[in-house]
Amino acid sequence: MELKLGYFSKDVAEQLEVTTSTLRRWSIELDPTLFQYFPREE
Repeated sequence: MELKLGYFSKDVAEQLEVTTSTLRRWSIELDPTLFQYFPREE
């Protein structure tokens, strides 16, 4: 199974006109059964 990278948080935050920290808070609050969030390892 190949994992494809979707979007970078910086790009999504810019499109939503929010900060990356706000986007991060929103993603944590999302129901994990409806949304899979894979933080990028740096």
